[in-house]
Parts: sequence; structure tokens; C-alpha cells
Amino acid sequence: MTAVRHVLFGALLVVFAGSAAGAQTASNEFFEAKIRPILAAKCYACHNSKMKEPKGYLVLDSKAGVMKGGTLGPAIVPGKPEDSKLMHALKYSDPHLQMPPSGRLDDQIIADFEQWIAAGAPDPRVDVAAGTGPKRRIVDEAELEKGRQWWAFQAVRVLPQPVSTHASGARTKLDHFVYAQLGEKGLTPSPEGDPRTLIRRAYIDLIGLKPTYAEVEAYAGDPSPAKYETLIDRLLASPQYGERWGRH
Repeated sequence: MTAVRHVLFGALLVVFAGSAAGAQTASNEFFEAKIRPILAAKCYACHNSKMKEPKGYLVLDSKAGVMKGGTLGPAIVPGKPEDSKLMHALKYSDPHLQMPPSGRLDDQIIADFEQWIAAGAPDPRVDVAAGTGPKRRIVDEAELEKGRQWWAFQAVRVLPQPVSTHASGARTKLDHFVYAQLGEKGLTPSPEGDPRTLIRRAYIDLIGLKPTYAEVEAYAGDPSPAKYETLIDRLLASPQYGERWGRH
């Protein structure tokens, strides 16, 4: 009787082992057919272990890389697609986390990834050797402090007005800075252009078109001391200004 029990128990083990192997094979086939091709086509370009600094330090060409994740943490939580950042990115549910950036994948592809993660994210890939993946660059405090001194990170402040030899010709505070720089270079301000020259320069520079004869004569005959400022404001507010710079 004992021998019979051993035989039956062994047979059951074989059956269970065969079932598990079959399930594992099916899972691997699903990954190879549905998941890996999409990762290779849409993700590896920015997230692979051969890159020095992959996007977000996330590597998706190895099982370990997927499980480790990047700067946002693990990419997936096996068995829990709703908690997996990879699914959030694929579904475009977070405006700050949308992958691939070239456009949202088809619903069926997203469903395949959801099914894969829900099944435990089986991944038959062989991981790259330890130490060959990307490493995050370590920045010491001295380097960080040096970076903080960059002008773009400084608080806006009012600078004292410089002294220049051409201060009498300045109309605004900015003119004093320009004149001071000219003086340091040994240069002198150019004489102000006549009204017809100024309106031509303004038109060509801002909207890329020459003024008409009537516009030139109207500007030249305008006695207002603020006519140049008014001209610039009008050109900046014109549709042609946006069209010209939109071409770039």
C-alpha cells in the first residue's frame, strides 16, 4: 500500500510539474510574441543598458532593469497593473508620464501589457552581467554649489546704474548699461537714424516687410516725441510679427 502511495504521489508531482512547465512556456511565449517586440520597437531606443545615461535611468532591455525601474522607482509591480508606473505611462493617465512620447499605443497593445503584468510579469530574458548597466552619476556638494552660482539660478535684483561718458544721450536706464559697455570696448554710439530710416529698420526687423510710402511719410511727419515707441508697439501687436517669427 505504501509503495502504491509513493507511486501516486510521484505521478502527481510529474503532472503538477508538467502543468507548471506548460504554463511557464505559455507565459514566455506571450512575452516573446506580445511584449518584447513592443519594448524593442518603442522603448529600447531611450531605455537600454548600453546607454551611459538612459532616459530616467530606466532600462527596459533586461528583466532586472524593468524590476529595478528608474528615478521614479520600479516600472512594474508584478500582479498589480494598476500600481505599475509602466501602465500609467502607457495609458497616458498622467500628463507628466506618457510613454512612448511619439504617441499613445493601440488599446490592444496596452491590454496585452496589462495582462502580462497581471500574470506576474513573466520575463525569460537573461539579465546583463552585474555592473554593466548604466550607473547614476554622483554629484558632490561642491559641484552642486558651483552650479547654483550660474546666473540663471540667481534671484532677480536691481543693479546700480553704471556711469558712462554718453549719459546725456540715454533715454532709459538700459541705455546707460549699453553706453557703459560701449565705453569699455572703446566704441562710441552711432548717430540716431532719421525717421525714414528708423521706420524702415523697424518694419524689416519685426515683420520682414518694408513700409509703404504712405506709412513712411506719415511717420516722418508725426511730431509726437513717442512716435518710435508707438511704432514698435504697433508692429509687435500685428499678426505679421507672429507670422514672421512663427516661420522659424
